[in-house]
Amino acid sequence: AKYIGCITPNNLSEGLKSNFGDIDFSEQIIIDSKTLTSDIETALNLTNENLLNLREMTTDEFDLYKIVDKIEKIYSKTYVEKKKYEIPVIMYHRVVNDESEAGVHGTYITAKKFDEHMRFLKENGYETITFKELKKLNWRNRFNREKKLIMLTFDDGYEDNYKIAFPILKKYDFHCIIYLVSHLNFNRWDVEVPNNPEKKFTLMTLDMIKEMQEYGIEFGGHTMTHPKLAHIPLEEAKKEILTSKATLEEKLGEKLTSFAYPYGDLNEDVKNIVKESGYDFAVATDSGDISFAEDLFQIRRIGIFPTNNMLNFRRKVKGNYNFIKIKREKRHSNS
Repeated sequence: AKYIGCITPNNLSEGLKSNFGDIDFSEQIIIDSKTLTSDIETALNLTNENLLNLREMTTDEFDLYKIVDKIEKIYSKTYVEKKKYEIPVIMYHRVVNDESEAGVHGTYITAKKFDEHMRFLKENGYETITFKELKKLNWRNRFNREKKLIMLTFDDGYEDNYKIAFPILKKYDFHCIIYLVSHLNFNRWDVEVPNNPEKKFTLMTLDMIKEMQEYGIEFGGHTMTHPKLAHIPLEEAKKEILTSKATLEEKLGEKLTSFAYPYGDLNEDVKNIVKESGYDFAVATDSGDISFAEDLFQIRRIGIFPTNNMLNFRRKVKGNYNFIKIKREKRHSNS
Protein backbone atom coordinates (compact mmCIF):
# COMPACT_ATOMS: atom_id res chain seq x y z
CA ALA A 1 0.00 0.00 0.00
CA LYS A 2 1.13 3.53 -0.53
CA TYR A 3 0.00 7.09 -0.07
CA ILE A 4 -0.37 8.97 -3.36
CA GLY A 5 -1.89 12.22 -2.14
CA CYS A 6 -5.03 14.05 -3.21
CA ILE A 7 -6.80 12.06 -5.91
CA THR A 8 -6.94 13.83 -9.28
CA PRO A 9 -7.70 12.65 -12.81
CA ASN A 10 -3.93 12.32 -13.32
CA ASN A 11 -3.33 9.84 -10.46
CA LEU A 12 -6.73 8.14 -10.25
CA SER A 13 -5.41 5.00 -11.96
CA GLU A 14 -2.66 4.74 -9.30
CA GLY A 15 -5.29 4.87 -6.55
CA LEU A 16 -7.43 2.25 -8.27
CA LYS A 17 -4.53 -0.22 -8.46
CA SER A 18 -4.75 -0.76 -4.70
CA ASN A 19 -8.41 0.22 -4.28
CA PHE A 20 -7.16 3.46 -2.71
CA GLY A 21 -4.75 1.68 -0.35
CA ASP A 22 -7.29 -0.89 0.87
CA ILE A 23 -4.97 -3.87 0.63
CA ASP A 24 -2.98 -5.93 3.13
CA PHE A 25 0.51 -4.67 3.93
CA SER A 26 3.15 -5.69 6.41
CA GLU A 27 5.06 -2.44 6.84
CA GLN A 28 3.70 0.78 8.30
CA ILE A 29 3.23 3.59 5.80
CA ILE A 30 4.86 6.81 6.95
CA ILE A 31 3.02 9.92 5.82
CA ASP A 32 4.59 13.35 6.05
CA SER A 33 2.17 15.56 7.98
CA LYS A 34 3.16 18.62 5.93
CA THR A 35 2.33 16.77 2.69
CA LEU A 36 -0.96 15.58 4.18
CA THR A 37 -1.94 19.13 5.23
CA SER A 38 -1.12 20.41 1.76
CA ASP A 39 -3.15 17.63 0.12
CA ILE A 40 -6.16 18.38 2.34
CA GLU A 41 -6.01 22.04 1.32
CA THR A 42 -5.80 21.01 -2.34
CA ALA A 43 -8.83 18.73 -1.90
CA LEU A 44 -10.88 21.45 -0.18
CA ASN A 45 -10.16 23.83 -3.03
CA LEU A 46 -11.31 21.46 -5.78
CA THR A 47 -14.11 22.98 -7.84
CA ASN A 48 -17.50 21.34 -8.23
CA GLU A 49 -16.56 20.58 -11.82
CA ASN A 50 -13.40 18.78 -10.67
CA LEU A 51 -15.32 16.79 -8.05
CA LEU A 52 -18.09 15.79 -10.46
CA ASN A 53 -15.52 14.73 -13.03
CA LEU A 54 -13.71 12.57 -10.46
CA ARG A 55 -16.97 11.04 -9.28
CA GLU A 56 -17.96 10.13 -12.85
CA MET A 57 -14.55 8.61 -13.53
CA THR A 58 -14.60 6.56 -10.32
CA THR A 59 -18.20 5.43 -10.80
CA ASP A 60 -17.32 4.34 -14.33
CA GLU A 61 -14.39 2.26 -13.03
CA PHE A 62 -16.66 0.44 -10.55
CA ASP A 63 -19.49 -0.12 -13.03
CA LEU A 64 -20.67 -3.70 -12.47
CA TYR A 65 -21.30 -4.42 -16.15
CA LYS A 66 -17.78 -3.33 -17.08
CA ILE A 67 -16.19 -5.38 -14.30
CA VAL A 68 -18.18 -8.50 -15.26
CA ASP A 69 -17.35 -7.89 -18.94
CA LYS A 70 -13.62 -7.80 -18.15
CA ILE A 71 -13.85 -10.99 -16.07
CA GLU A 72 -15.82 -12.80 -18.79
CA LYS A 73 -13.25 -11.79 -21.42
CA ILE A 74 -10.45 -13.15 -19.22
CA TYR A 75 -12.38 -16.41 -18.80
CA SER A 76 -13.18 -16.57 -22.52
CA LYS A 77 -9.57 -16.08 -23.59
CA THR A 78 -8.33 -18.61 -21.01
CA TYR A 79 -10.86 -21.14 -22.34
CA VAL A 80 -9.78 -20.51 -25.94
CA GLU A 81 -6.09 -20.84 -25.03
CA LYS A 82 -6.70 -24.04 -23.07
CA LYS A 83 -8.82 -25.67 -25.78
CA LYS A 84 -6.73 -24.15 -28.59
CA TYR A 85 -9.98 -23.51 -30.40
CA GLU A 86 -11.92 -20.45 -31.56
CA ILE A 87 -14.79 -20.12 -34.03
CA PRO A 88 -13.11 -19.72 -37.44
CA VAL A 89 -14.03 -16.46 -39.19
CA ILE A 90 -13.38 -17.13 -42.87
CA MET A 91 -12.81 -14.37 -45.45
CA TYR A 92 -13.77 -14.66 -49.13
CA HIS A 93 -14.08 -11.96 -51.79
CA ARG A 94 -15.16 -13.12 -55.26
CA VAL A 95 -16.49 -16.48 -56.49
CA VAL A 96 -15.98 -17.01 -60.24
CA ASN A 97 -17.14 -19.66 -62.72
CA ASP A 98 -13.59 -20.41 -63.87
CA GLU A 99 -10.10 -18.91 -64.08
CA SER A 100 -11.02 -16.90 -67.20
CA GLU A 101 -13.10 -14.63 -64.93
CA ALA A 102 -10.29 -14.16 -62.41
CA GLY A 103 -8.75 -10.77 -61.96
CA VAL A 104 -5.21 -9.52 -61.53
CA HIS A 105 -5.33 -9.93 -57.74
CA GLY A 106 -5.77 -13.27 -56.02
CA THR A 107 -8.94 -12.37 -54.15
CA TYR A 108 -11.20 -14.96 -55.73
CA ILE A 109 -12.05 -18.64 -55.69
CA THR A 110 -13.72 -20.80 -58.34
CA ALA A 111 -17.30 -22.02 -58.00
CA LYS A 112 -16.03 -25.61 -58.06
CA LYS A 113 -13.70 -24.99 -55.12
CA PHE A 114 -16.32 -23.03 -53.21
CA ASP A 115 -18.78 -25.92 -53.62
CA GLU A 116 -16.11 -28.33 -52.37
CA HIS A 117 -15.56 -26.12 -49.32
CA MET A 118 -19.25 -25.95 -48.48
CA ARG A 119 -19.71 -29.69 -49.01
CA PHE A 120 -16.79 -30.41 -46.66
CA LEU A 121 -18.31 -28.16 -43.99
CA LYS A 122 -21.72 -29.79 -44.34
CA GLU A 123 -20.41 -33.35 -44.27
CA ASN A 124 -18.31 -32.59 -41.21
CA GLY A 125 -21.09 -31.11 -39.11
CA TYR A 126 -20.29 -27.41 -39.32
CA GLU A 127 -23.04 -24.83 -38.85
CA THR A 128 -22.74 -21.27 -40.10
CA ILE A 129 -23.50 -18.38 -37.77
CA THR A 130 -23.79 -14.66 -38.51
CA PHE A 131 -22.90 -11.77 -36.23
CA LYS A 132 -26.58 -10.94 -35.79
CA GLU A 133 -27.17 -14.50 -34.57
CA LEU A 134 -24.06 -14.37 -32.40
CA LYS A 135 -25.28 -11.17 -30.76
CA LYS A 136 -28.67 -12.78 -30.06
CA LEU A 137 -26.99 -15.89 -28.67
CA ASN A 138 -24.57 -13.64 -26.71
CA TRP A 139 -20.98 -14.17 -27.92
CA ARG A 140 -20.01 -15.21 -24.39
CA ASN A 141 -22.10 -18.38 -24.84
CA ARG A 142 -20.62 -19.36 -28.22
CA PHE A 143 -19.12 -22.62 -26.90
CA ASN A 144 -22.08 -23.72 -24.74
CA ARG A 145 -23.92 -25.79 -27.33
CA GLU A 146 -20.92 -27.84 -28.39
CA LYS A 147 -21.65 -27.13 -32.06
CA LYS A 148 -19.03 -26.72 -34.76
CA LEU A 149 -19.77 -23.11 -35.61
CA ILE A 150 -18.12 -21.20 -38.44
CA MET A 151 -18.50 -17.69 -39.84
CA LEU A 152 -18.32 -17.12 -43.59
CA THR A 153 -17.65 -13.53 -44.65
CA PHE A 154 -17.37 -11.86 -48.07
CA ASP A 155 -15.84 -8.43 -48.61
CA ASP A 156 -17.03 -5.72 -51.06
CA GLY A 157 -20.33 -7.19 -52.31
CA TYR A 158 -19.45 -8.39 -55.81
CA GLU A 159 -22.22 -9.38 -58.20
CA ASP A 160 -20.81 -12.92 -58.34
CA ASN A 161 -21.63 -13.27 -54.62
CA TYR A 162 -25.28 -13.27 -55.71
CA LYS A 163 -25.00 -15.11 -59.03
CA ILE A 164 -22.53 -17.84 -58.05
CA ALA A 165 -21.94 -18.03 -54.29
CA PHE A 166 -25.57 -17.55 -53.20
CA PRO A 167 -26.98 -20.66 -54.99
CA ILE A 168 -24.19 -22.77 -53.47
CA LEU A 169 -24.86 -21.40 -49.99
CA LYS A 170 -28.57 -22.22 -50.38
CA LYS A 171 -27.70 -25.70 -51.63
CA TYR A 172 -26.06 -26.47 -48.27
CA ASP A 173 -28.45 -24.37 -46.15
CA PHE A 174 -25.63 -22.02 -45.12
CA HIS A 175 -25.56 -18.30 -44.33
CA CYS A 176 -22.84 -15.68 -44.45
CA ILE A 177 -22.06 -12.01 -43.86
CA ILE A 178 -21.34 -9.76 -46.85
CA TYR A 179 -19.66 -6.40 -46.30
CA LEU A 180 -20.93 -3.78 -48.74
CA VAL A 181 -19.23 -0.73 -50.24
CA SER A 182 -22.25 1.56 -50.18
CA HIS A 183 -21.49 4.32 -52.69
CA LEU A 184 -19.96 2.47 -55.66
CA ASN A 185 -21.31 0.08 -58.32
CA PHE A 186 -17.93 -1.40 -59.29
CA ASN A 187 -14.50 -1.94 -57.71
CA ARG A 188 -13.22 1.55 -58.43
CA TRP A 189 -10.69 1.39 -55.55
CA ASP A 190 -8.84 -1.39 -57.41
CA VAL A 191 -9.40 -0.26 -60.99
CA GLU A 192 -8.37 3.38 -60.73
CA VAL A 193 -4.89 2.85 -59.34
CA PRO A 194 -1.72 3.55 -61.33
CA ASN A 195 0.17 0.47 -60.17
CA ASN A 196 -1.20 -2.99 -60.91
CA PRO A 197 -4.82 -1.98 -61.70
CA GLU A 198 -7.54 -4.62 -61.37
CA LYS A 199 -10.19 -5.51 -63.95
CA LYS A 200 -13.60 -3.91 -63.53
CA PHE A 201 -16.07 -6.05 -61.57
CA THR A 202 -19.67 -5.07 -60.91
CA LEU A 203 -21.06 -4.91 -57.38
CA MET A 204 -24.52 -6.21 -56.40
CA THR A 205 -27.70 -4.26 -57.02
CA LEU A 206 -30.16 -3.47 -54.24
CA ASP A 207 -32.64 -6.04 -55.63
CA MET A 208 -29.99 -8.76 -55.36
CA ILE A 209 -29.12 -7.67 -51.83
CA LYS A 210 -32.79 -7.66 -50.79
CA GLU A 211 -33.33 -11.20 -52.09
CA MET A 212 -30.31 -12.47 -50.19
CA GLN A 213 -31.41 -10.58 -47.07
CA GLU A 214 -34.81 -12.27 -47.23
CA TYR A 215 -33.10 -15.68 -47.27
CA GLY A 216 -31.04 -14.81 -44.18
CA ILE A 217 -27.77 -13.47 -45.53
CA GLU A 218 -26.46 -10.72 -43.23
CA PHE A 219 -24.96 -7.50 -44.55
CA GLY A 220 -22.43 -5.25 -42.90
CA GLY A 221 -20.66 -1.96 -43.52
CA HIS A 222 -17.45 -1.61 -45.54
CA THR A 223 -17.32 2.22 -45.98
CA MET A 224 -18.56 4.37 -48.86
CA THR A 225 -15.61 4.05 -51.25
CA HIS A 226 -13.17 1.48 -49.76
CA PRO A 227 -10.28 3.72 -48.57
CA LYS A 228 -7.44 2.84 -46.22
CA LEU A 229 -9.05 4.34 -43.12
CA ALA A 230 -5.87 4.74 -41.08
CA HIS A 231 -4.22 6.64 -43.94
CA ILE A 232 -6.80 9.38 -44.53
CA PRO A 233 -7.81 12.35 -42.34
CA LEU A 234 -9.85 11.23 -39.33
CA GLU A 235 -12.87 13.36 -40.28
CA GLU A 236 -12.87 11.76 -43.72
CA ALA A 237 -12.67 8.30 -42.16
CA LYS A 238 -15.58 9.19 -39.89
CA LYS A 239 -17.68 10.27 -42.87
CA GLU A 240 -16.83 7.05 -44.74
CA ILE A 241 -17.97 4.90 -41.78
CA LEU A 242 -21.03 6.85 -40.60
CA THR A 243 -22.50 7.76 -44.01
CA SER A 244 -22.07 4.21 -45.29
CA LYS A 245 -23.82 2.82 -42.20
CA ALA A 246 -26.75 5.26 -42.41
CA THR A 247 -27.18 4.68 -46.17
CA LEU A 248 -27.19 0.89 -45.92
CA GLU A 249 -29.50 0.84 -42.90
CA GLU A 250 -32.01 3.00 -44.76
CA LYS A 251 -31.87 0.75 -47.83
CA LEU A 252 -32.03 -2.52 -45.88
CA GLY A 253 -34.52 -1.35 -43.28
CA GLU A 254 -32.54 -2.74 -40.36
CA LYS A 255 -29.60 -1.94 -38.10
CA LEU A 256 -26.19 -3.20 -39.19
CA THR A 257 -24.40 -5.38 -36.66
CA SER A 258 -20.84 -5.59 -37.96
CA PHE A 259 -18.23 -3.69 -39.96
CA ALA A 260 -15.16 -4.72 -41.99
CA TYR A 261 -12.11 -2.47 -42.29
CA PRO A 262 -11.09 -2.16 -45.98
CA TYR A 263 -7.68 -3.80 -46.48
CA GLY A 264 -7.77 -4.59 -42.75
CA ASP A 265 -6.34 -1.07 -42.30
CA LEU A 266 -7.12 0.43 -38.88
CA ASN A 267 -5.79 2.21 -35.84
CA GLU A 268 -7.27 3.05 -32.41
CA ASP A 269 -8.90 6.27 -33.65
CA VAL A 270 -10.63 4.47 -36.52
CA LYS A 271 -11.66 1.65 -34.20
CA ASN A 272 -13.23 4.14 -31.78
CA ILE A 273 -15.29 5.69 -34.59
CA VAL A 274 -16.65 2.24 -35.49
CA LYS A 275 -17.52 1.59 -31.81
CA GLU A 276 -19.22 4.95 -31.39
CA SER A 277 -21.19 4.56 -34.64
CA GLY A 278 -23.28 1.76 -33.10
CA TYR A 279 -21.71 -1.37 -34.57
CA ASP A 280 -21.44 -4.37 -32.22
CA PHE A 281 -18.52 -6.10 -33.97
CA ALA A 282 -15.80 -5.28 -36.49
CA VAL A 283 -13.54 -7.63 -38.46
CA ALA A 284 -9.96 -7.07 -39.59
CA THR A 285 -7.79 -9.33 -41.77
CA ASP A 286 -4.38 -10.36 -40.41
CA SER A 287 -4.57 -8.52 -37.11
CA GLY A 288 -6.37 -9.32 -33.89
CA ASP A 289 -6.12 -11.76 -31.02
CA ILE A 290 -6.52 -15.55 -31.08
CA SER A 291 -9.72 -15.04 -29.09
CA PHE A 292 -12.00 -12.60 -30.86
CA ALA A 293 -13.65 -11.83 -27.52
CA GLU A 294 -10.43 -10.05 -26.54
CA ASP A 295 -11.39 -7.19 -28.87
CA LEU A 296 -14.79 -7.34 -30.56
CA PHE A 297 -13.72 -4.50 -32.85
CA GLN A 298 -10.62 -6.18 -34.23
CA ILE A 299 -11.62 -9.76 -34.94
CA ARG A 300 -9.00 -11.66 -36.89
CA ARG A 301 -10.13 -13.44 -40.05
CA ILE A 302 -8.69 -16.30 -42.09
CA GLY A 303 -8.36 -15.56 -45.80
CA ILE A 304 -9.15 -18.12 -48.49
CA PHE A 305 -7.28 -17.79 -51.79
CA PRO A 306 -7.16 -19.62 -55.16
CA THR A 307 -3.82 -21.22 -54.27
CA ASN A 308 -5.34 -22.98 -51.24
CA ASN A 309 -6.04 -26.69 -51.78
CA MET A 310 -8.47 -28.76 -49.71
CA LEU A 311 -5.76 -29.65 -47.20
CA ASN A 312 -5.16 -25.93 -46.62
CA PHE A 313 -8.89 -25.33 -46.28
CA ARG A 314 -9.32 -28.12 -43.71
CA ARG A 315 -6.48 -26.65 -41.65
CA LYS A 316 -7.97 -23.15 -41.85
CA VAL A 317 -11.44 -24.16 -40.63
CA LYS A 318 -10.28 -26.50 -37.86
CA GLY A 319 -10.44 -23.82 -35.17
CA ASN A 320 -6.77 -23.74 -34.19
CA TYR A 321 -5.32 -22.18 -37.34
CA ASN A 322 -4.76 -18.72 -35.81
CA PHE A 323 -2.74 -20.24 -32.97
CA ILE A 324 -0.30 -21.59 -35.56
CA LYS A 325 -0.38 -18.43 -37.69
CA ILE A 326 0.18 -15.98 -34.81
CA LYS A 327 3.05 -18.11 -33.47
CA ARG A 328 4.60 -18.06 -36.96
CA GLU A 329 4.15 -14.27 -37.20
CA LYS A 330 5.86 -13.74 -33.82
CA ARG A 331 8.73 -15.99 -34.85
CA HIS A 332 9.24 -14.03 -38.08
CA SER A 333 9.06 -10.67 -36.29
CA ASN A 334 11.74 -11.79 -33.81
CA SER A 335 14.08 -13.15 -36.49
